[in-house]
Amino acid sequence: MSDHDLEKLNTAFSDLRLEAELYVRPPGIKAAREAARRRRGNRATALSVLVVALIAIPLTAYHSFHPQENTPTAIPVQEAPAESMDPSWVEAAATAATRLDKSGVPPVSAKSTELAYAPIWIEAGTSGFGVDLPKSGAGIAVPFGLRVWGAKSASNVKLTVNLADILARVQVISVSSPCGFAGVLVTCDFGTTTEGAYFRSLTLASRTGAPAGPAGQVNLEVTAKEPSWFSRMSHGRVSVSTYDQMADLITSSTVPTGKVGDTVTVTSTLKNDGPNVAPYVELSASQPFPGTEYSGGEGCEVTTASFACRIETIQVGTTIIIKLHIRILRCDPAQRAGGVGTGTVRAIGDPIAANDDFQVKVKVTGC
Repeated sequence: MSDHDLEKLNTAFSDLRLEAELYVRPPGIKAAREAARRRRGNRATALSVLVVALIAIPLTAYHSFHPQENTPTAIPVQEAPAESMDPSWVEAAATAATRLDKSGVPPVSAKSTELAYAPIWIEAGTSGFGVDLPKSGAGIAVPFGLRVWGAKSASNVKLTVNLADILARVQVISVSSPCGFAGVLVTCDFGTTTEGAYFRSLTLASRTGAPAGPAGQVNLEVTAKEPSWFSRMSHGRVSVSTYDQMADLITSSTVPTGKVGDTVTVTSTLKNDGPNVAPYVELSASQPFPGTEYSGGEGCEVTTASFACRIETIQVGTTIIIKLHIRILRCDPAQRAGGVGTGTVRAIGDPIAANDDFQVKVKVTGC
């Protein structure tokens, strides 16, 4: 399959994902609590929505990006004006992602000894993941980079991010080394790379007075001296929100291993990467992982069949730890499938949904 064919396929899937996002927007923190209460009171309806989401909108995401490891270049960041929270909406998002490997792309399997490299937008190996920028205030740090597979190294590796389509509504605040920004291009010179993931950060903000709505597409391309069997192109989309207040919640969950009779713990982390304080967040599930039951949790209301974890406030830069204890009752063929559909309720929006990886999954041995 050619690069052009892969790009067309990526584009088709990205359009489908972007059109199928599940967002519900009643007003404010009070409505967020009410939405969470209704969710807990109507688990069966919520579960049916989550199952549909699990089938219809698979996503792939890689969540080990650490922005503090990348030092921005000296593009000045203007002081954002103080703003009161716009209590006009709540986001209730169904998280139902199909995850492949840690790179966010299909395993290389038979081609594992051959060289491949690809650009990554929002820490994912496929295109189409979007960023929703607040209409004013501080910028959003968007992770992007490069993924390399195979036993061979790639030399003279250069990554180009073309921002021409979005700059009428969006401005670049900073970009991390070894990348630079000039004109409409972010250019990164990685030199010689071996197998692994290489992440950088691009901070974007809405231009003053930019109208809400899609800003355009970001195109990424990587080149190297050696050829790659995987597509060298990727893309993402940027839009301007109608809201001032947003908080990028980066979430991840462990997948514990145990046998029948064991009680294991799923540990989930939630980090608020800003730019605003996140008031009221609830994570929940209305069904246990197949062949298991919930036996307790820290920071959550738990029954054997469901849980709800509520956090009133997450400050910028703060990481919250949530632990769910799960008892393995029996072997179940469904354990080989994905995790349980989970739900998230937020009082303000999340600009980068692709780095939300809250899940409930257990690896059962001996079955």
